[in-house]
Amino acid sequence: MKNNAMCRRWFLVAATVAVGCQNAFPQAKKNAKRFEGPVFESIRNGSFEKGLEEWTVEEAGLFSISDDMPAGRAGKSLRYRKSDGEKGRIGGFSQVVDFADDAYYRLRFSYKGDGVRQPVLLVEEHFGEGACRRLVRLKPSGQWEDFDLEFTMGNKGGPYRLHFFPAGFPFRKGVKGPAQNTAEAADTGDGTVCFTGFALEKTGRVDTPMPDGPYAFKTETITYKKTDTVELVLMVDMPQGIDGPFPVMVLVHGGGWVTGSPQDMLWRAKLLAERGVACVRVQYRLVKDGGTFEKSIGDIMDAVEWVRQNAGTYRFDLARFGFSGGSAGGHLSSIAAQRTPECNVYAGFCGLYDAVDRGLGRFGDGANFIGTDIESKKKASAIYQIKTPPPATILFHGEADPTVDYIGALRFADALRAKGGRAETMINPGCGHEVGPADPINRRLIDFLNREWGLGMEY
Repeated sequence: MKNNAMCRRWFLVAATVAVGCQNAFPQAKKNAKRFEGPVFESIRNGSFEKGLEEWTVEEAGLFSISDDMPAGRAGKSLRYRKSDGEKGRIGGFSQVVDFADDAYYRLRFSYKGDGVRQPVLLVEEHFGEGACRRLVRLKPSGQWEDFDLEFTMGNKGGPYRLHFFPAGFPFRKGVKGPAQNTAEAADTGDGTVCFTGFALEKTGRVDTPMPDGPYAFKTETITYKKTDTVELVLMVDMPQGIDGPFPVMVLVHGGGWVTGSPQDMLWRAKLLAERGVACVRVQYRLVKDGGTFEKSIGDIMDAVEWVRQNAGTYRFDLARFGFSGGSAGGHLSSIAAQRTPECNVYAGFCGLYDAVDRGLGRFGDGANFIGTDIESKKKASAIYQIKTPPPATILFHGEADPTVDYIGALRFADALRAKGGRAETMINPGCGHEVGPADPINRRLIDFLNREWGLGMEY
């Protein structure tokens, strides 16, 4: 499903998901089960009557056993039903699984609904903190649908909770995406969902690691700004063996505004600098350094000025100037791209583009960074600051991202097109706060830059 190493770089542990993670889960690690082969024996083949005894069930009165099975399948299915008298009640069931390090797992089940209910699967870690590793939204369907997802927990061996809400989010006609706030998500109304045939098994998939150097570029670390709390540096990656002028890409790291460094963007710099694009990796003030949105975006804009002032020395081609960043770096870089007249391409990875309407995402409230009033949040949102013409944009996002809702990327792309810009998106099913498989992502990015900058890079 995705390149393990790449997805780890983008994953950001966040706070409890808005709906369904409010309950405490007392089971300790000693109660977790490690499965090495086909699992969920207690709930496979429709034997829910016995199987649910081993699951933690919330709002058990909303569930019953149904004979409504897919054609050609034996057994029974679990039936979930809501009525008008039960609005605000969200039933679910969960089980603890001890996932192995760096192993891939395949989860399968079948479900059928009324075409309105939108089942939601959460894969949680750190039970006491309620952190969520996956948030998978299933499409509403009035027919039996087969769900099949391959995923990995990376270097996160230990207990996880698979938590399933059969009707967590209603689909609303005319509304792009699922419910946009907790109240809407809780108000599910009438509806029925049946599902059966749960199976989880460890697969034999192994990712090929990204090769280490030697790299065909040279890195120079430069102090570009001194503040009261920290000296800020740029890591400038210059292609070797060619003379330039070089297209230049400014890279902004993520980390929730509280952690991270320019070193975190080496994987992206390597891809580009080896192919003739100069990269400038930016350090900016974090919250621990007294950073706020205004200060941090000011740091990045000062880095842009350094690029301008040193274009002759480093042979930067300011006619081919781009920004890129991921997560919190996607948030800051998307705004800097709109504020930089020379910028004509932007590549965002799981970024926050609208701090006012964050959808189901948990990241971006940021009272100590952005501020709490609407005007401050608009100033800290690229979607409200689109320049004319906008930079050509490509946005990568995981559809199952519980940290930053992918709907925001779709809305940002629509807003760019409304201003006459070119914008494309790559939303990867099953991926959380990450970008998905490395090869198709890299190929898509290289193709995008070749087209927009008239380059001939190969991948």
